[in-house]
Amino acid sequence: MAIKVIARQTLQTIGKYVGTYRFVMQTQLYNSLSQAKVIKEASLRPPENVSDF
Repeated sequence: MAIKVIARQTLQTIGKYVGTYRFVMQTQLYNSLSQAKVIKEASLRPPENVSDF
């Protein structure tokens, strides 16, 4: 899986930072895993917090 993250500086128009420039992180490229790979990896790793399920 490959995720390329970029930071873009944008002017905020809503919320608590209206009128200021803030960096916003966004993905630029995402290659998904095959379904078989996801199932295999999920079966090998137990959930870290069981109460989330």
